[in-house]
Amino acid sequence: MSWIVWLLLAVNLWISWHNAKVVGLDWIESKYMGGWVRFMCWMGWLQSALGFTWCYVLIGALLAHNAGYINAATLKARSTLLMSYCFRGCSFRAPSSGSSLL
Repeated sequence: MSWIVWLLLAVNLWISWHNAKVVGLDWIESKYMGGWVRFMCWMGWLQSALGFTWCYVLIGALLAHNAGYINAATLKARSTLLMSYCFRGCSFRAPSSGSSLL
């Protein structure tokens, strides 16, 4: 893997850690305030959890590949599955004009 992938992995890990820290500091206050503050705390929690999941599974897959437990095709499939799992919530699209919701 190139250095840019490792850099992005490190940035993702730092962002996830920072989100977890900030949400942890504001969690109790957001329970009492409610509304938009509570919603944003939940979104920070979700972003942190998905970011940590992405980092842990990707590092685990790379270690398994380097140890010879999985081949390159399995590594690619795991990365694709992880991408669809972690980022599925960001891919909401409006139905096309010719489609029906029923």
